[in-house]
Amino acid sequence: HEYHCLEEVLGKLQANTKVRVREEFMSDDEEPVAIAKGTAGKVVRVDGQGDALIKFTVDEVGEEVAKHWVFREKGWKFLELPERMVRHQAAKMVKCLDKCVLDQSCNMLEIQKFPKKLKKYEACMKKCKMEQCRSNEECAELFQAYASCKPRIHQSGECSPRSKLTSGTAEL
Repeated sequence: HEYHCLEEVLGKLQANTKVRVREEFMSDDEEPVAIAKGTAGKVVRVDGQGDALIKFTVDEVGEEVAKHWVFREKGWKFLELPERMVRHQAAKMVKCLDKCVLDQSCNMLEIQKFPKKLKKYEACMKKCKMEQCRSNEECAELFQAYASCKPRIHQSGECSPRSKLTSGTAEL
């Protein structure tokens, strides 16, 4: 469900959105290129699937630029939006909570019967800093949107990300 609901937290990329690379990754161009950690960029356009053509600054001065495609799901993982940092705080927290649930094999009803597993789960949740997010109104709203999305997506049966094969890469 993370794939489908993460957009509730991070939002969609839009033209003119500033981005910064959090971790080096390969672009989604026909000939992929490594994009270094810390590289700044600006979204030029976004296609119908949410994939973004981004103009990245290649040199320190910002005079040399290169345009590269970044698929939507890869953008969520490797890009940060300096103007929307609270969204990243919320995303980090929901990913952490999801990991806690996955560590328990998604079997939340059974965990109640096993005190050791429950204690481990509660310790994991504490590390996610949920209270810190809840104390920030915007972060709390984003968390609630994510929490509402998960059962909706589960009921729809739409539980897996699109494959790279179905994701078209437009021309630069």
